[in-house]
Amino acid sequence: MLDGAVFVLGLLGILVVVHLWTQSGRGFDRGCFGFTNPAEVTTAVDCEAVTASDAGNMFGVSNILWGLLFYVGLTGLGFLVAAAKSGGVGTWKKVRAAAIGIGFVYSLYLVYIQYFQLGQFCRLCLISASIVAILFLLSAYDWTSSPKVTSGPKPRPIGKFSALAVATLVLAGADVMYFRSLPEAEAQPGQMTELPANADGVGECIYDPEKPTVENYLDMVSFSDPSRGSPEAPVTVIEFFDPNCPHCATLHPIMEAVVE
Repeated sequence: MLDGAVFVLGLLGILVVVHLWTQSGRGFDRGCFGFTNPAEVTTAVDCEAVTASDAGNMFGVSNILWGLLFYVGLTGLGFLVAAAKSGGVGTWKKVRAAAIGIGFVYSLYLVYIQYFQLGQFCRLCLISASIVAILFLLSAYDWTSSPKVTSGPKPRPIGKFSALAVATLVLAGADVMYFRSLPEAEAQPGQMTELPANADGVGECIYDPEKPTVENYLDMVSFSDPSRGSPEAPVTVIEFFDPNCPHCATLHPIMEAVVE
């Protein structure tokens, strides 16, 4: 029963990662899950901010690919556990537990990066992290519980596992084909877009009276911060730039044009 749950969660993880890969390839033009009206996607999507950050890769390889390899390997180990004879089950379970442990630690690291450094959350990534957390709990329970002694040969659910794997491949393929058939959403008014290389300026800056003013804005900067122009100028433009933030990287040329 527990081995079956681990196998099913591995297949579910494959579907999540494939869907994330599909949306990432589209630039999340329809939101993180891909079902948002393009006209309502007015700002950069959190999923895009996370996957495009430096933390979105490990050893130069996208975490999406690492996640797919993890779940595919996990389902492969599920087949080996189900097919192994009594003497070899324990070995494959140890390998599976080690893989889940590594995946759990790395998932915690990615959640930490999203919360404490990026301030953005990829919902599909968090779903994958939740799956890994459940896998870790099941693996820990399996590791600490005493093995049950059963009489007779152990049932091998190879047929059921194979049917589930085929169904997963069909669903993953349908996911990819469906979203590839959709036209790419055109940039909507209000979306953040990069300025052309020859752009001399930006659109009109409009004062919003409903936004509260910042009276102590000078307290937000220090002498060590880079600055241009006179501090006594009637208009002060303050840009908070984080090199690890994709939003900042997109907005920076616009702010440069505003300052000019």
